[in-house]
Amino acid sequence: ERKSSQFYQSSGSNSSIRQAIKHRSSDKQATGEAIYVDDMPHYDNELTVGWVLSSKAKARILRVDSSKALAQRNVLDFLDIHALKGTTFDNTFQLVDRRDERIFAEGEVHCVGQIIGIVLVEGTLEEARRAAGLVEVVYEDASDKAILSIEDAITHESYYTLDSDGSLSTVKGKGRPHEVLEEEGIQVMEGSMRTGAQDHFYLETHSALVVPKDGDEMDVYSSTQNPGLVQHTISQAIGIPEHKIFSHIKRMGGGFGGKQRSMPYTLPLAIAARIHGRPVRMMLDRDEDMLMTGQRHPFLANYKIG
Repeated sequence: ERKSSQFYQSSGSNSSIRQAIKHRSSDKQATGEAIYVDDMPHYDNELTVGWVLSSKAKARILRVDSSKALAQRNVLDFLDIHALKGTTFDNTFQLVDRRDERIFAEGEVHCVGQIIGIVLVEGTLEEARRAAGLVEVVYEDASDKAILSIEDAITHESYYTLDSDGSLSTVKGKGRPHEVLEEEGIQVMEGSMRTGAQDHFYLETHSALVVPKDGDEMDVYSSTQNPGLVQHTISQAIGIPEHKIFSHIKRMGGGFGGKQRSMPYTLPLAIAARIHGRPVRMMLDRDEDMLMTGQRHPFLANYKIG
């Protein structure tokens, strides 16, 4: 009989810290009984999403041709920015204090992996990915080069403003630091430090299942750290009151902040479910997840100390 053992040092029964506490879901996770979004039973009439993503870092979209994909026997539809025509939704969502991220690319792309559209397939995830690969996107390269590093951004003075007054920072200064550093007798040290980019690399990639119900209601199951904003954004996009959209999340296979902005990966499914009246499912593979998600950005700090 196979057994496993775990050894640890306890701080004593009277200590309130450093105690070994069993994870509530550990038994189910260890035995494979824990149910995640993509483990949920499939519906007979379910549609599966394949993602059409930008292969350019900075370019204008001249044409999107989905005819080869739609010619496949199990491909039902292709949806992109045009699926939002006739709605009041502006194709953006707000995570914290800025509403500047788009769901679908609109006329141009700003990074490799940006969502251009989705293919809806009556079949498996692998069939959906193959169908998405048949969608042809014709680009015109931008006249100026893509900015790919912090140093490039500084050189081109390409900054994101954070406040309505155009401020580049939410940190407010006090005193006269720049003047003081120029005073006679002040010894000054300066240098720089940086942190690298990180992928959150949760074990369970982004996944979602959207099920339309009667009475304009909708069940949304997504691996998200932000179920409220998923509910709110879907409500805005498809014009259904928030109280009719039920946003579910029982457990995630990791998040670490990387599943705060799951709206771009859930909203297209809700639009498709609304149009076709059928359940819609997706799960990113590891390559798609690392390509499409925002990740943790690198930082560069130049400092001067007196």
